[in-house]
Amino acid sequence: MVVLQPFDSIRKVRIKFVDQEVTTSTLSVEDFDLLKSLSMYPNPSSNNVYFELKNILFDKITITIFDISGRKVKQITSNKNIIKIGTQSLTSGIYFAKIKRDSNNSIVTKKLIIK
Repeated sequence: MVVLQPFDSIRKVRIKFVDQEVTTSTLSVEDFDLLKSLSMYPNPSSNNVYFELKNILFDKITITIFDISGRKVKQITSNKNIIKIGTQSLTSGIYFAKIKRDSNNSIVTKKLIIK
């Protein structure tokens, strides 16, 4: 059985299955603008990962890296168009990078692989 319930804001919906729960978001116009202006490379990465933001000038961006269990392992805030994050301290595996544009609270999450 699937039940859809509003969650936290207009942009999020909680989906309940029989024994598990998933929270998902829909893309707003601001989220889509951030998504199309963002490049993350190299992926997979072993030393550094770069986040490049095109057409977003002088805007504060917060990048948070989470491991597969949801534990925050790194966070950086910058207003540069190219943001470098060292990944040498991360063990090999799958991570998620949450990129938040502070001016309008738009958020994009990307999968990051560390080799």
